[in-house]
Amino acid sequence: MRPPRNLSPSGGERRDLRSVAGRFGREATRGPRVGLAAKLDQMAMESFEGRLVRPEGTGTWTYVDVPAAVSDRLGTPARLPVSGTVAGQPLRSTLMVFAGGARYLVVPRELREAAGVGPGDVVRVELEPDLEPRTVEAPPDLSAALEGTPGASAAFTRLANSHKKAYVDWIDAAKRPETRERRIFKSVDMIAVGKKLKG
Repeated sequence: MRPPRNLSPSGGERRDLRSVAGRFGREATRGPRVGLAAKLDQMAMESFEGRLVRPEGTGTWTYVDVPAAVSDRLGTPARLPVSGTVAGQPLRSTLMVFAGGARYLVVPRELREAAGVGPGDVVRVELEPDLEPRTVEAPPDLSAALEGTPGASAAFTRLANSHKKAYVDWIDAAKRPETRERRIFKSVDMIAVGKKLKG
């Protein structure tokens, strides 16, 4: 049977995942749950609607604001890894934080195009904390180009996984070899000077 559904205080849907935690076993002694089972007890899929926003200017992100109540329930840290869907398209990302503390979710170009949405559109968002380890490996041609540019490989290593993924996804989206090559060269130049790719 599927776990029961209930509604969050804001009216959004929340999914109780306690039954999932049971798959990982129960403690032999009484007391608080620990480890992965305890984390799963606290997880809930948060659902809300928001408008896609893209500030004016070159190289700005398209994002959706995360309601304060949803943000509070998702918990800490401020830059929280999450997974879920936006406009029905799967997403694995990290919540970003404005200077005032409010959170927002960047919606990459590839997802927007797949969903047929853009700035100004209202989208349905479902998010939950993502506890799975995250690693982003550079493809061989990008790795070789990074190694051939002083400081670029180390700079790529220092990037957050979300920024690494943005570069890798942009390069992998190239449909022609010459386009891929141009994107690799441009990416390496940007990475070497500490620039991040905007979606």
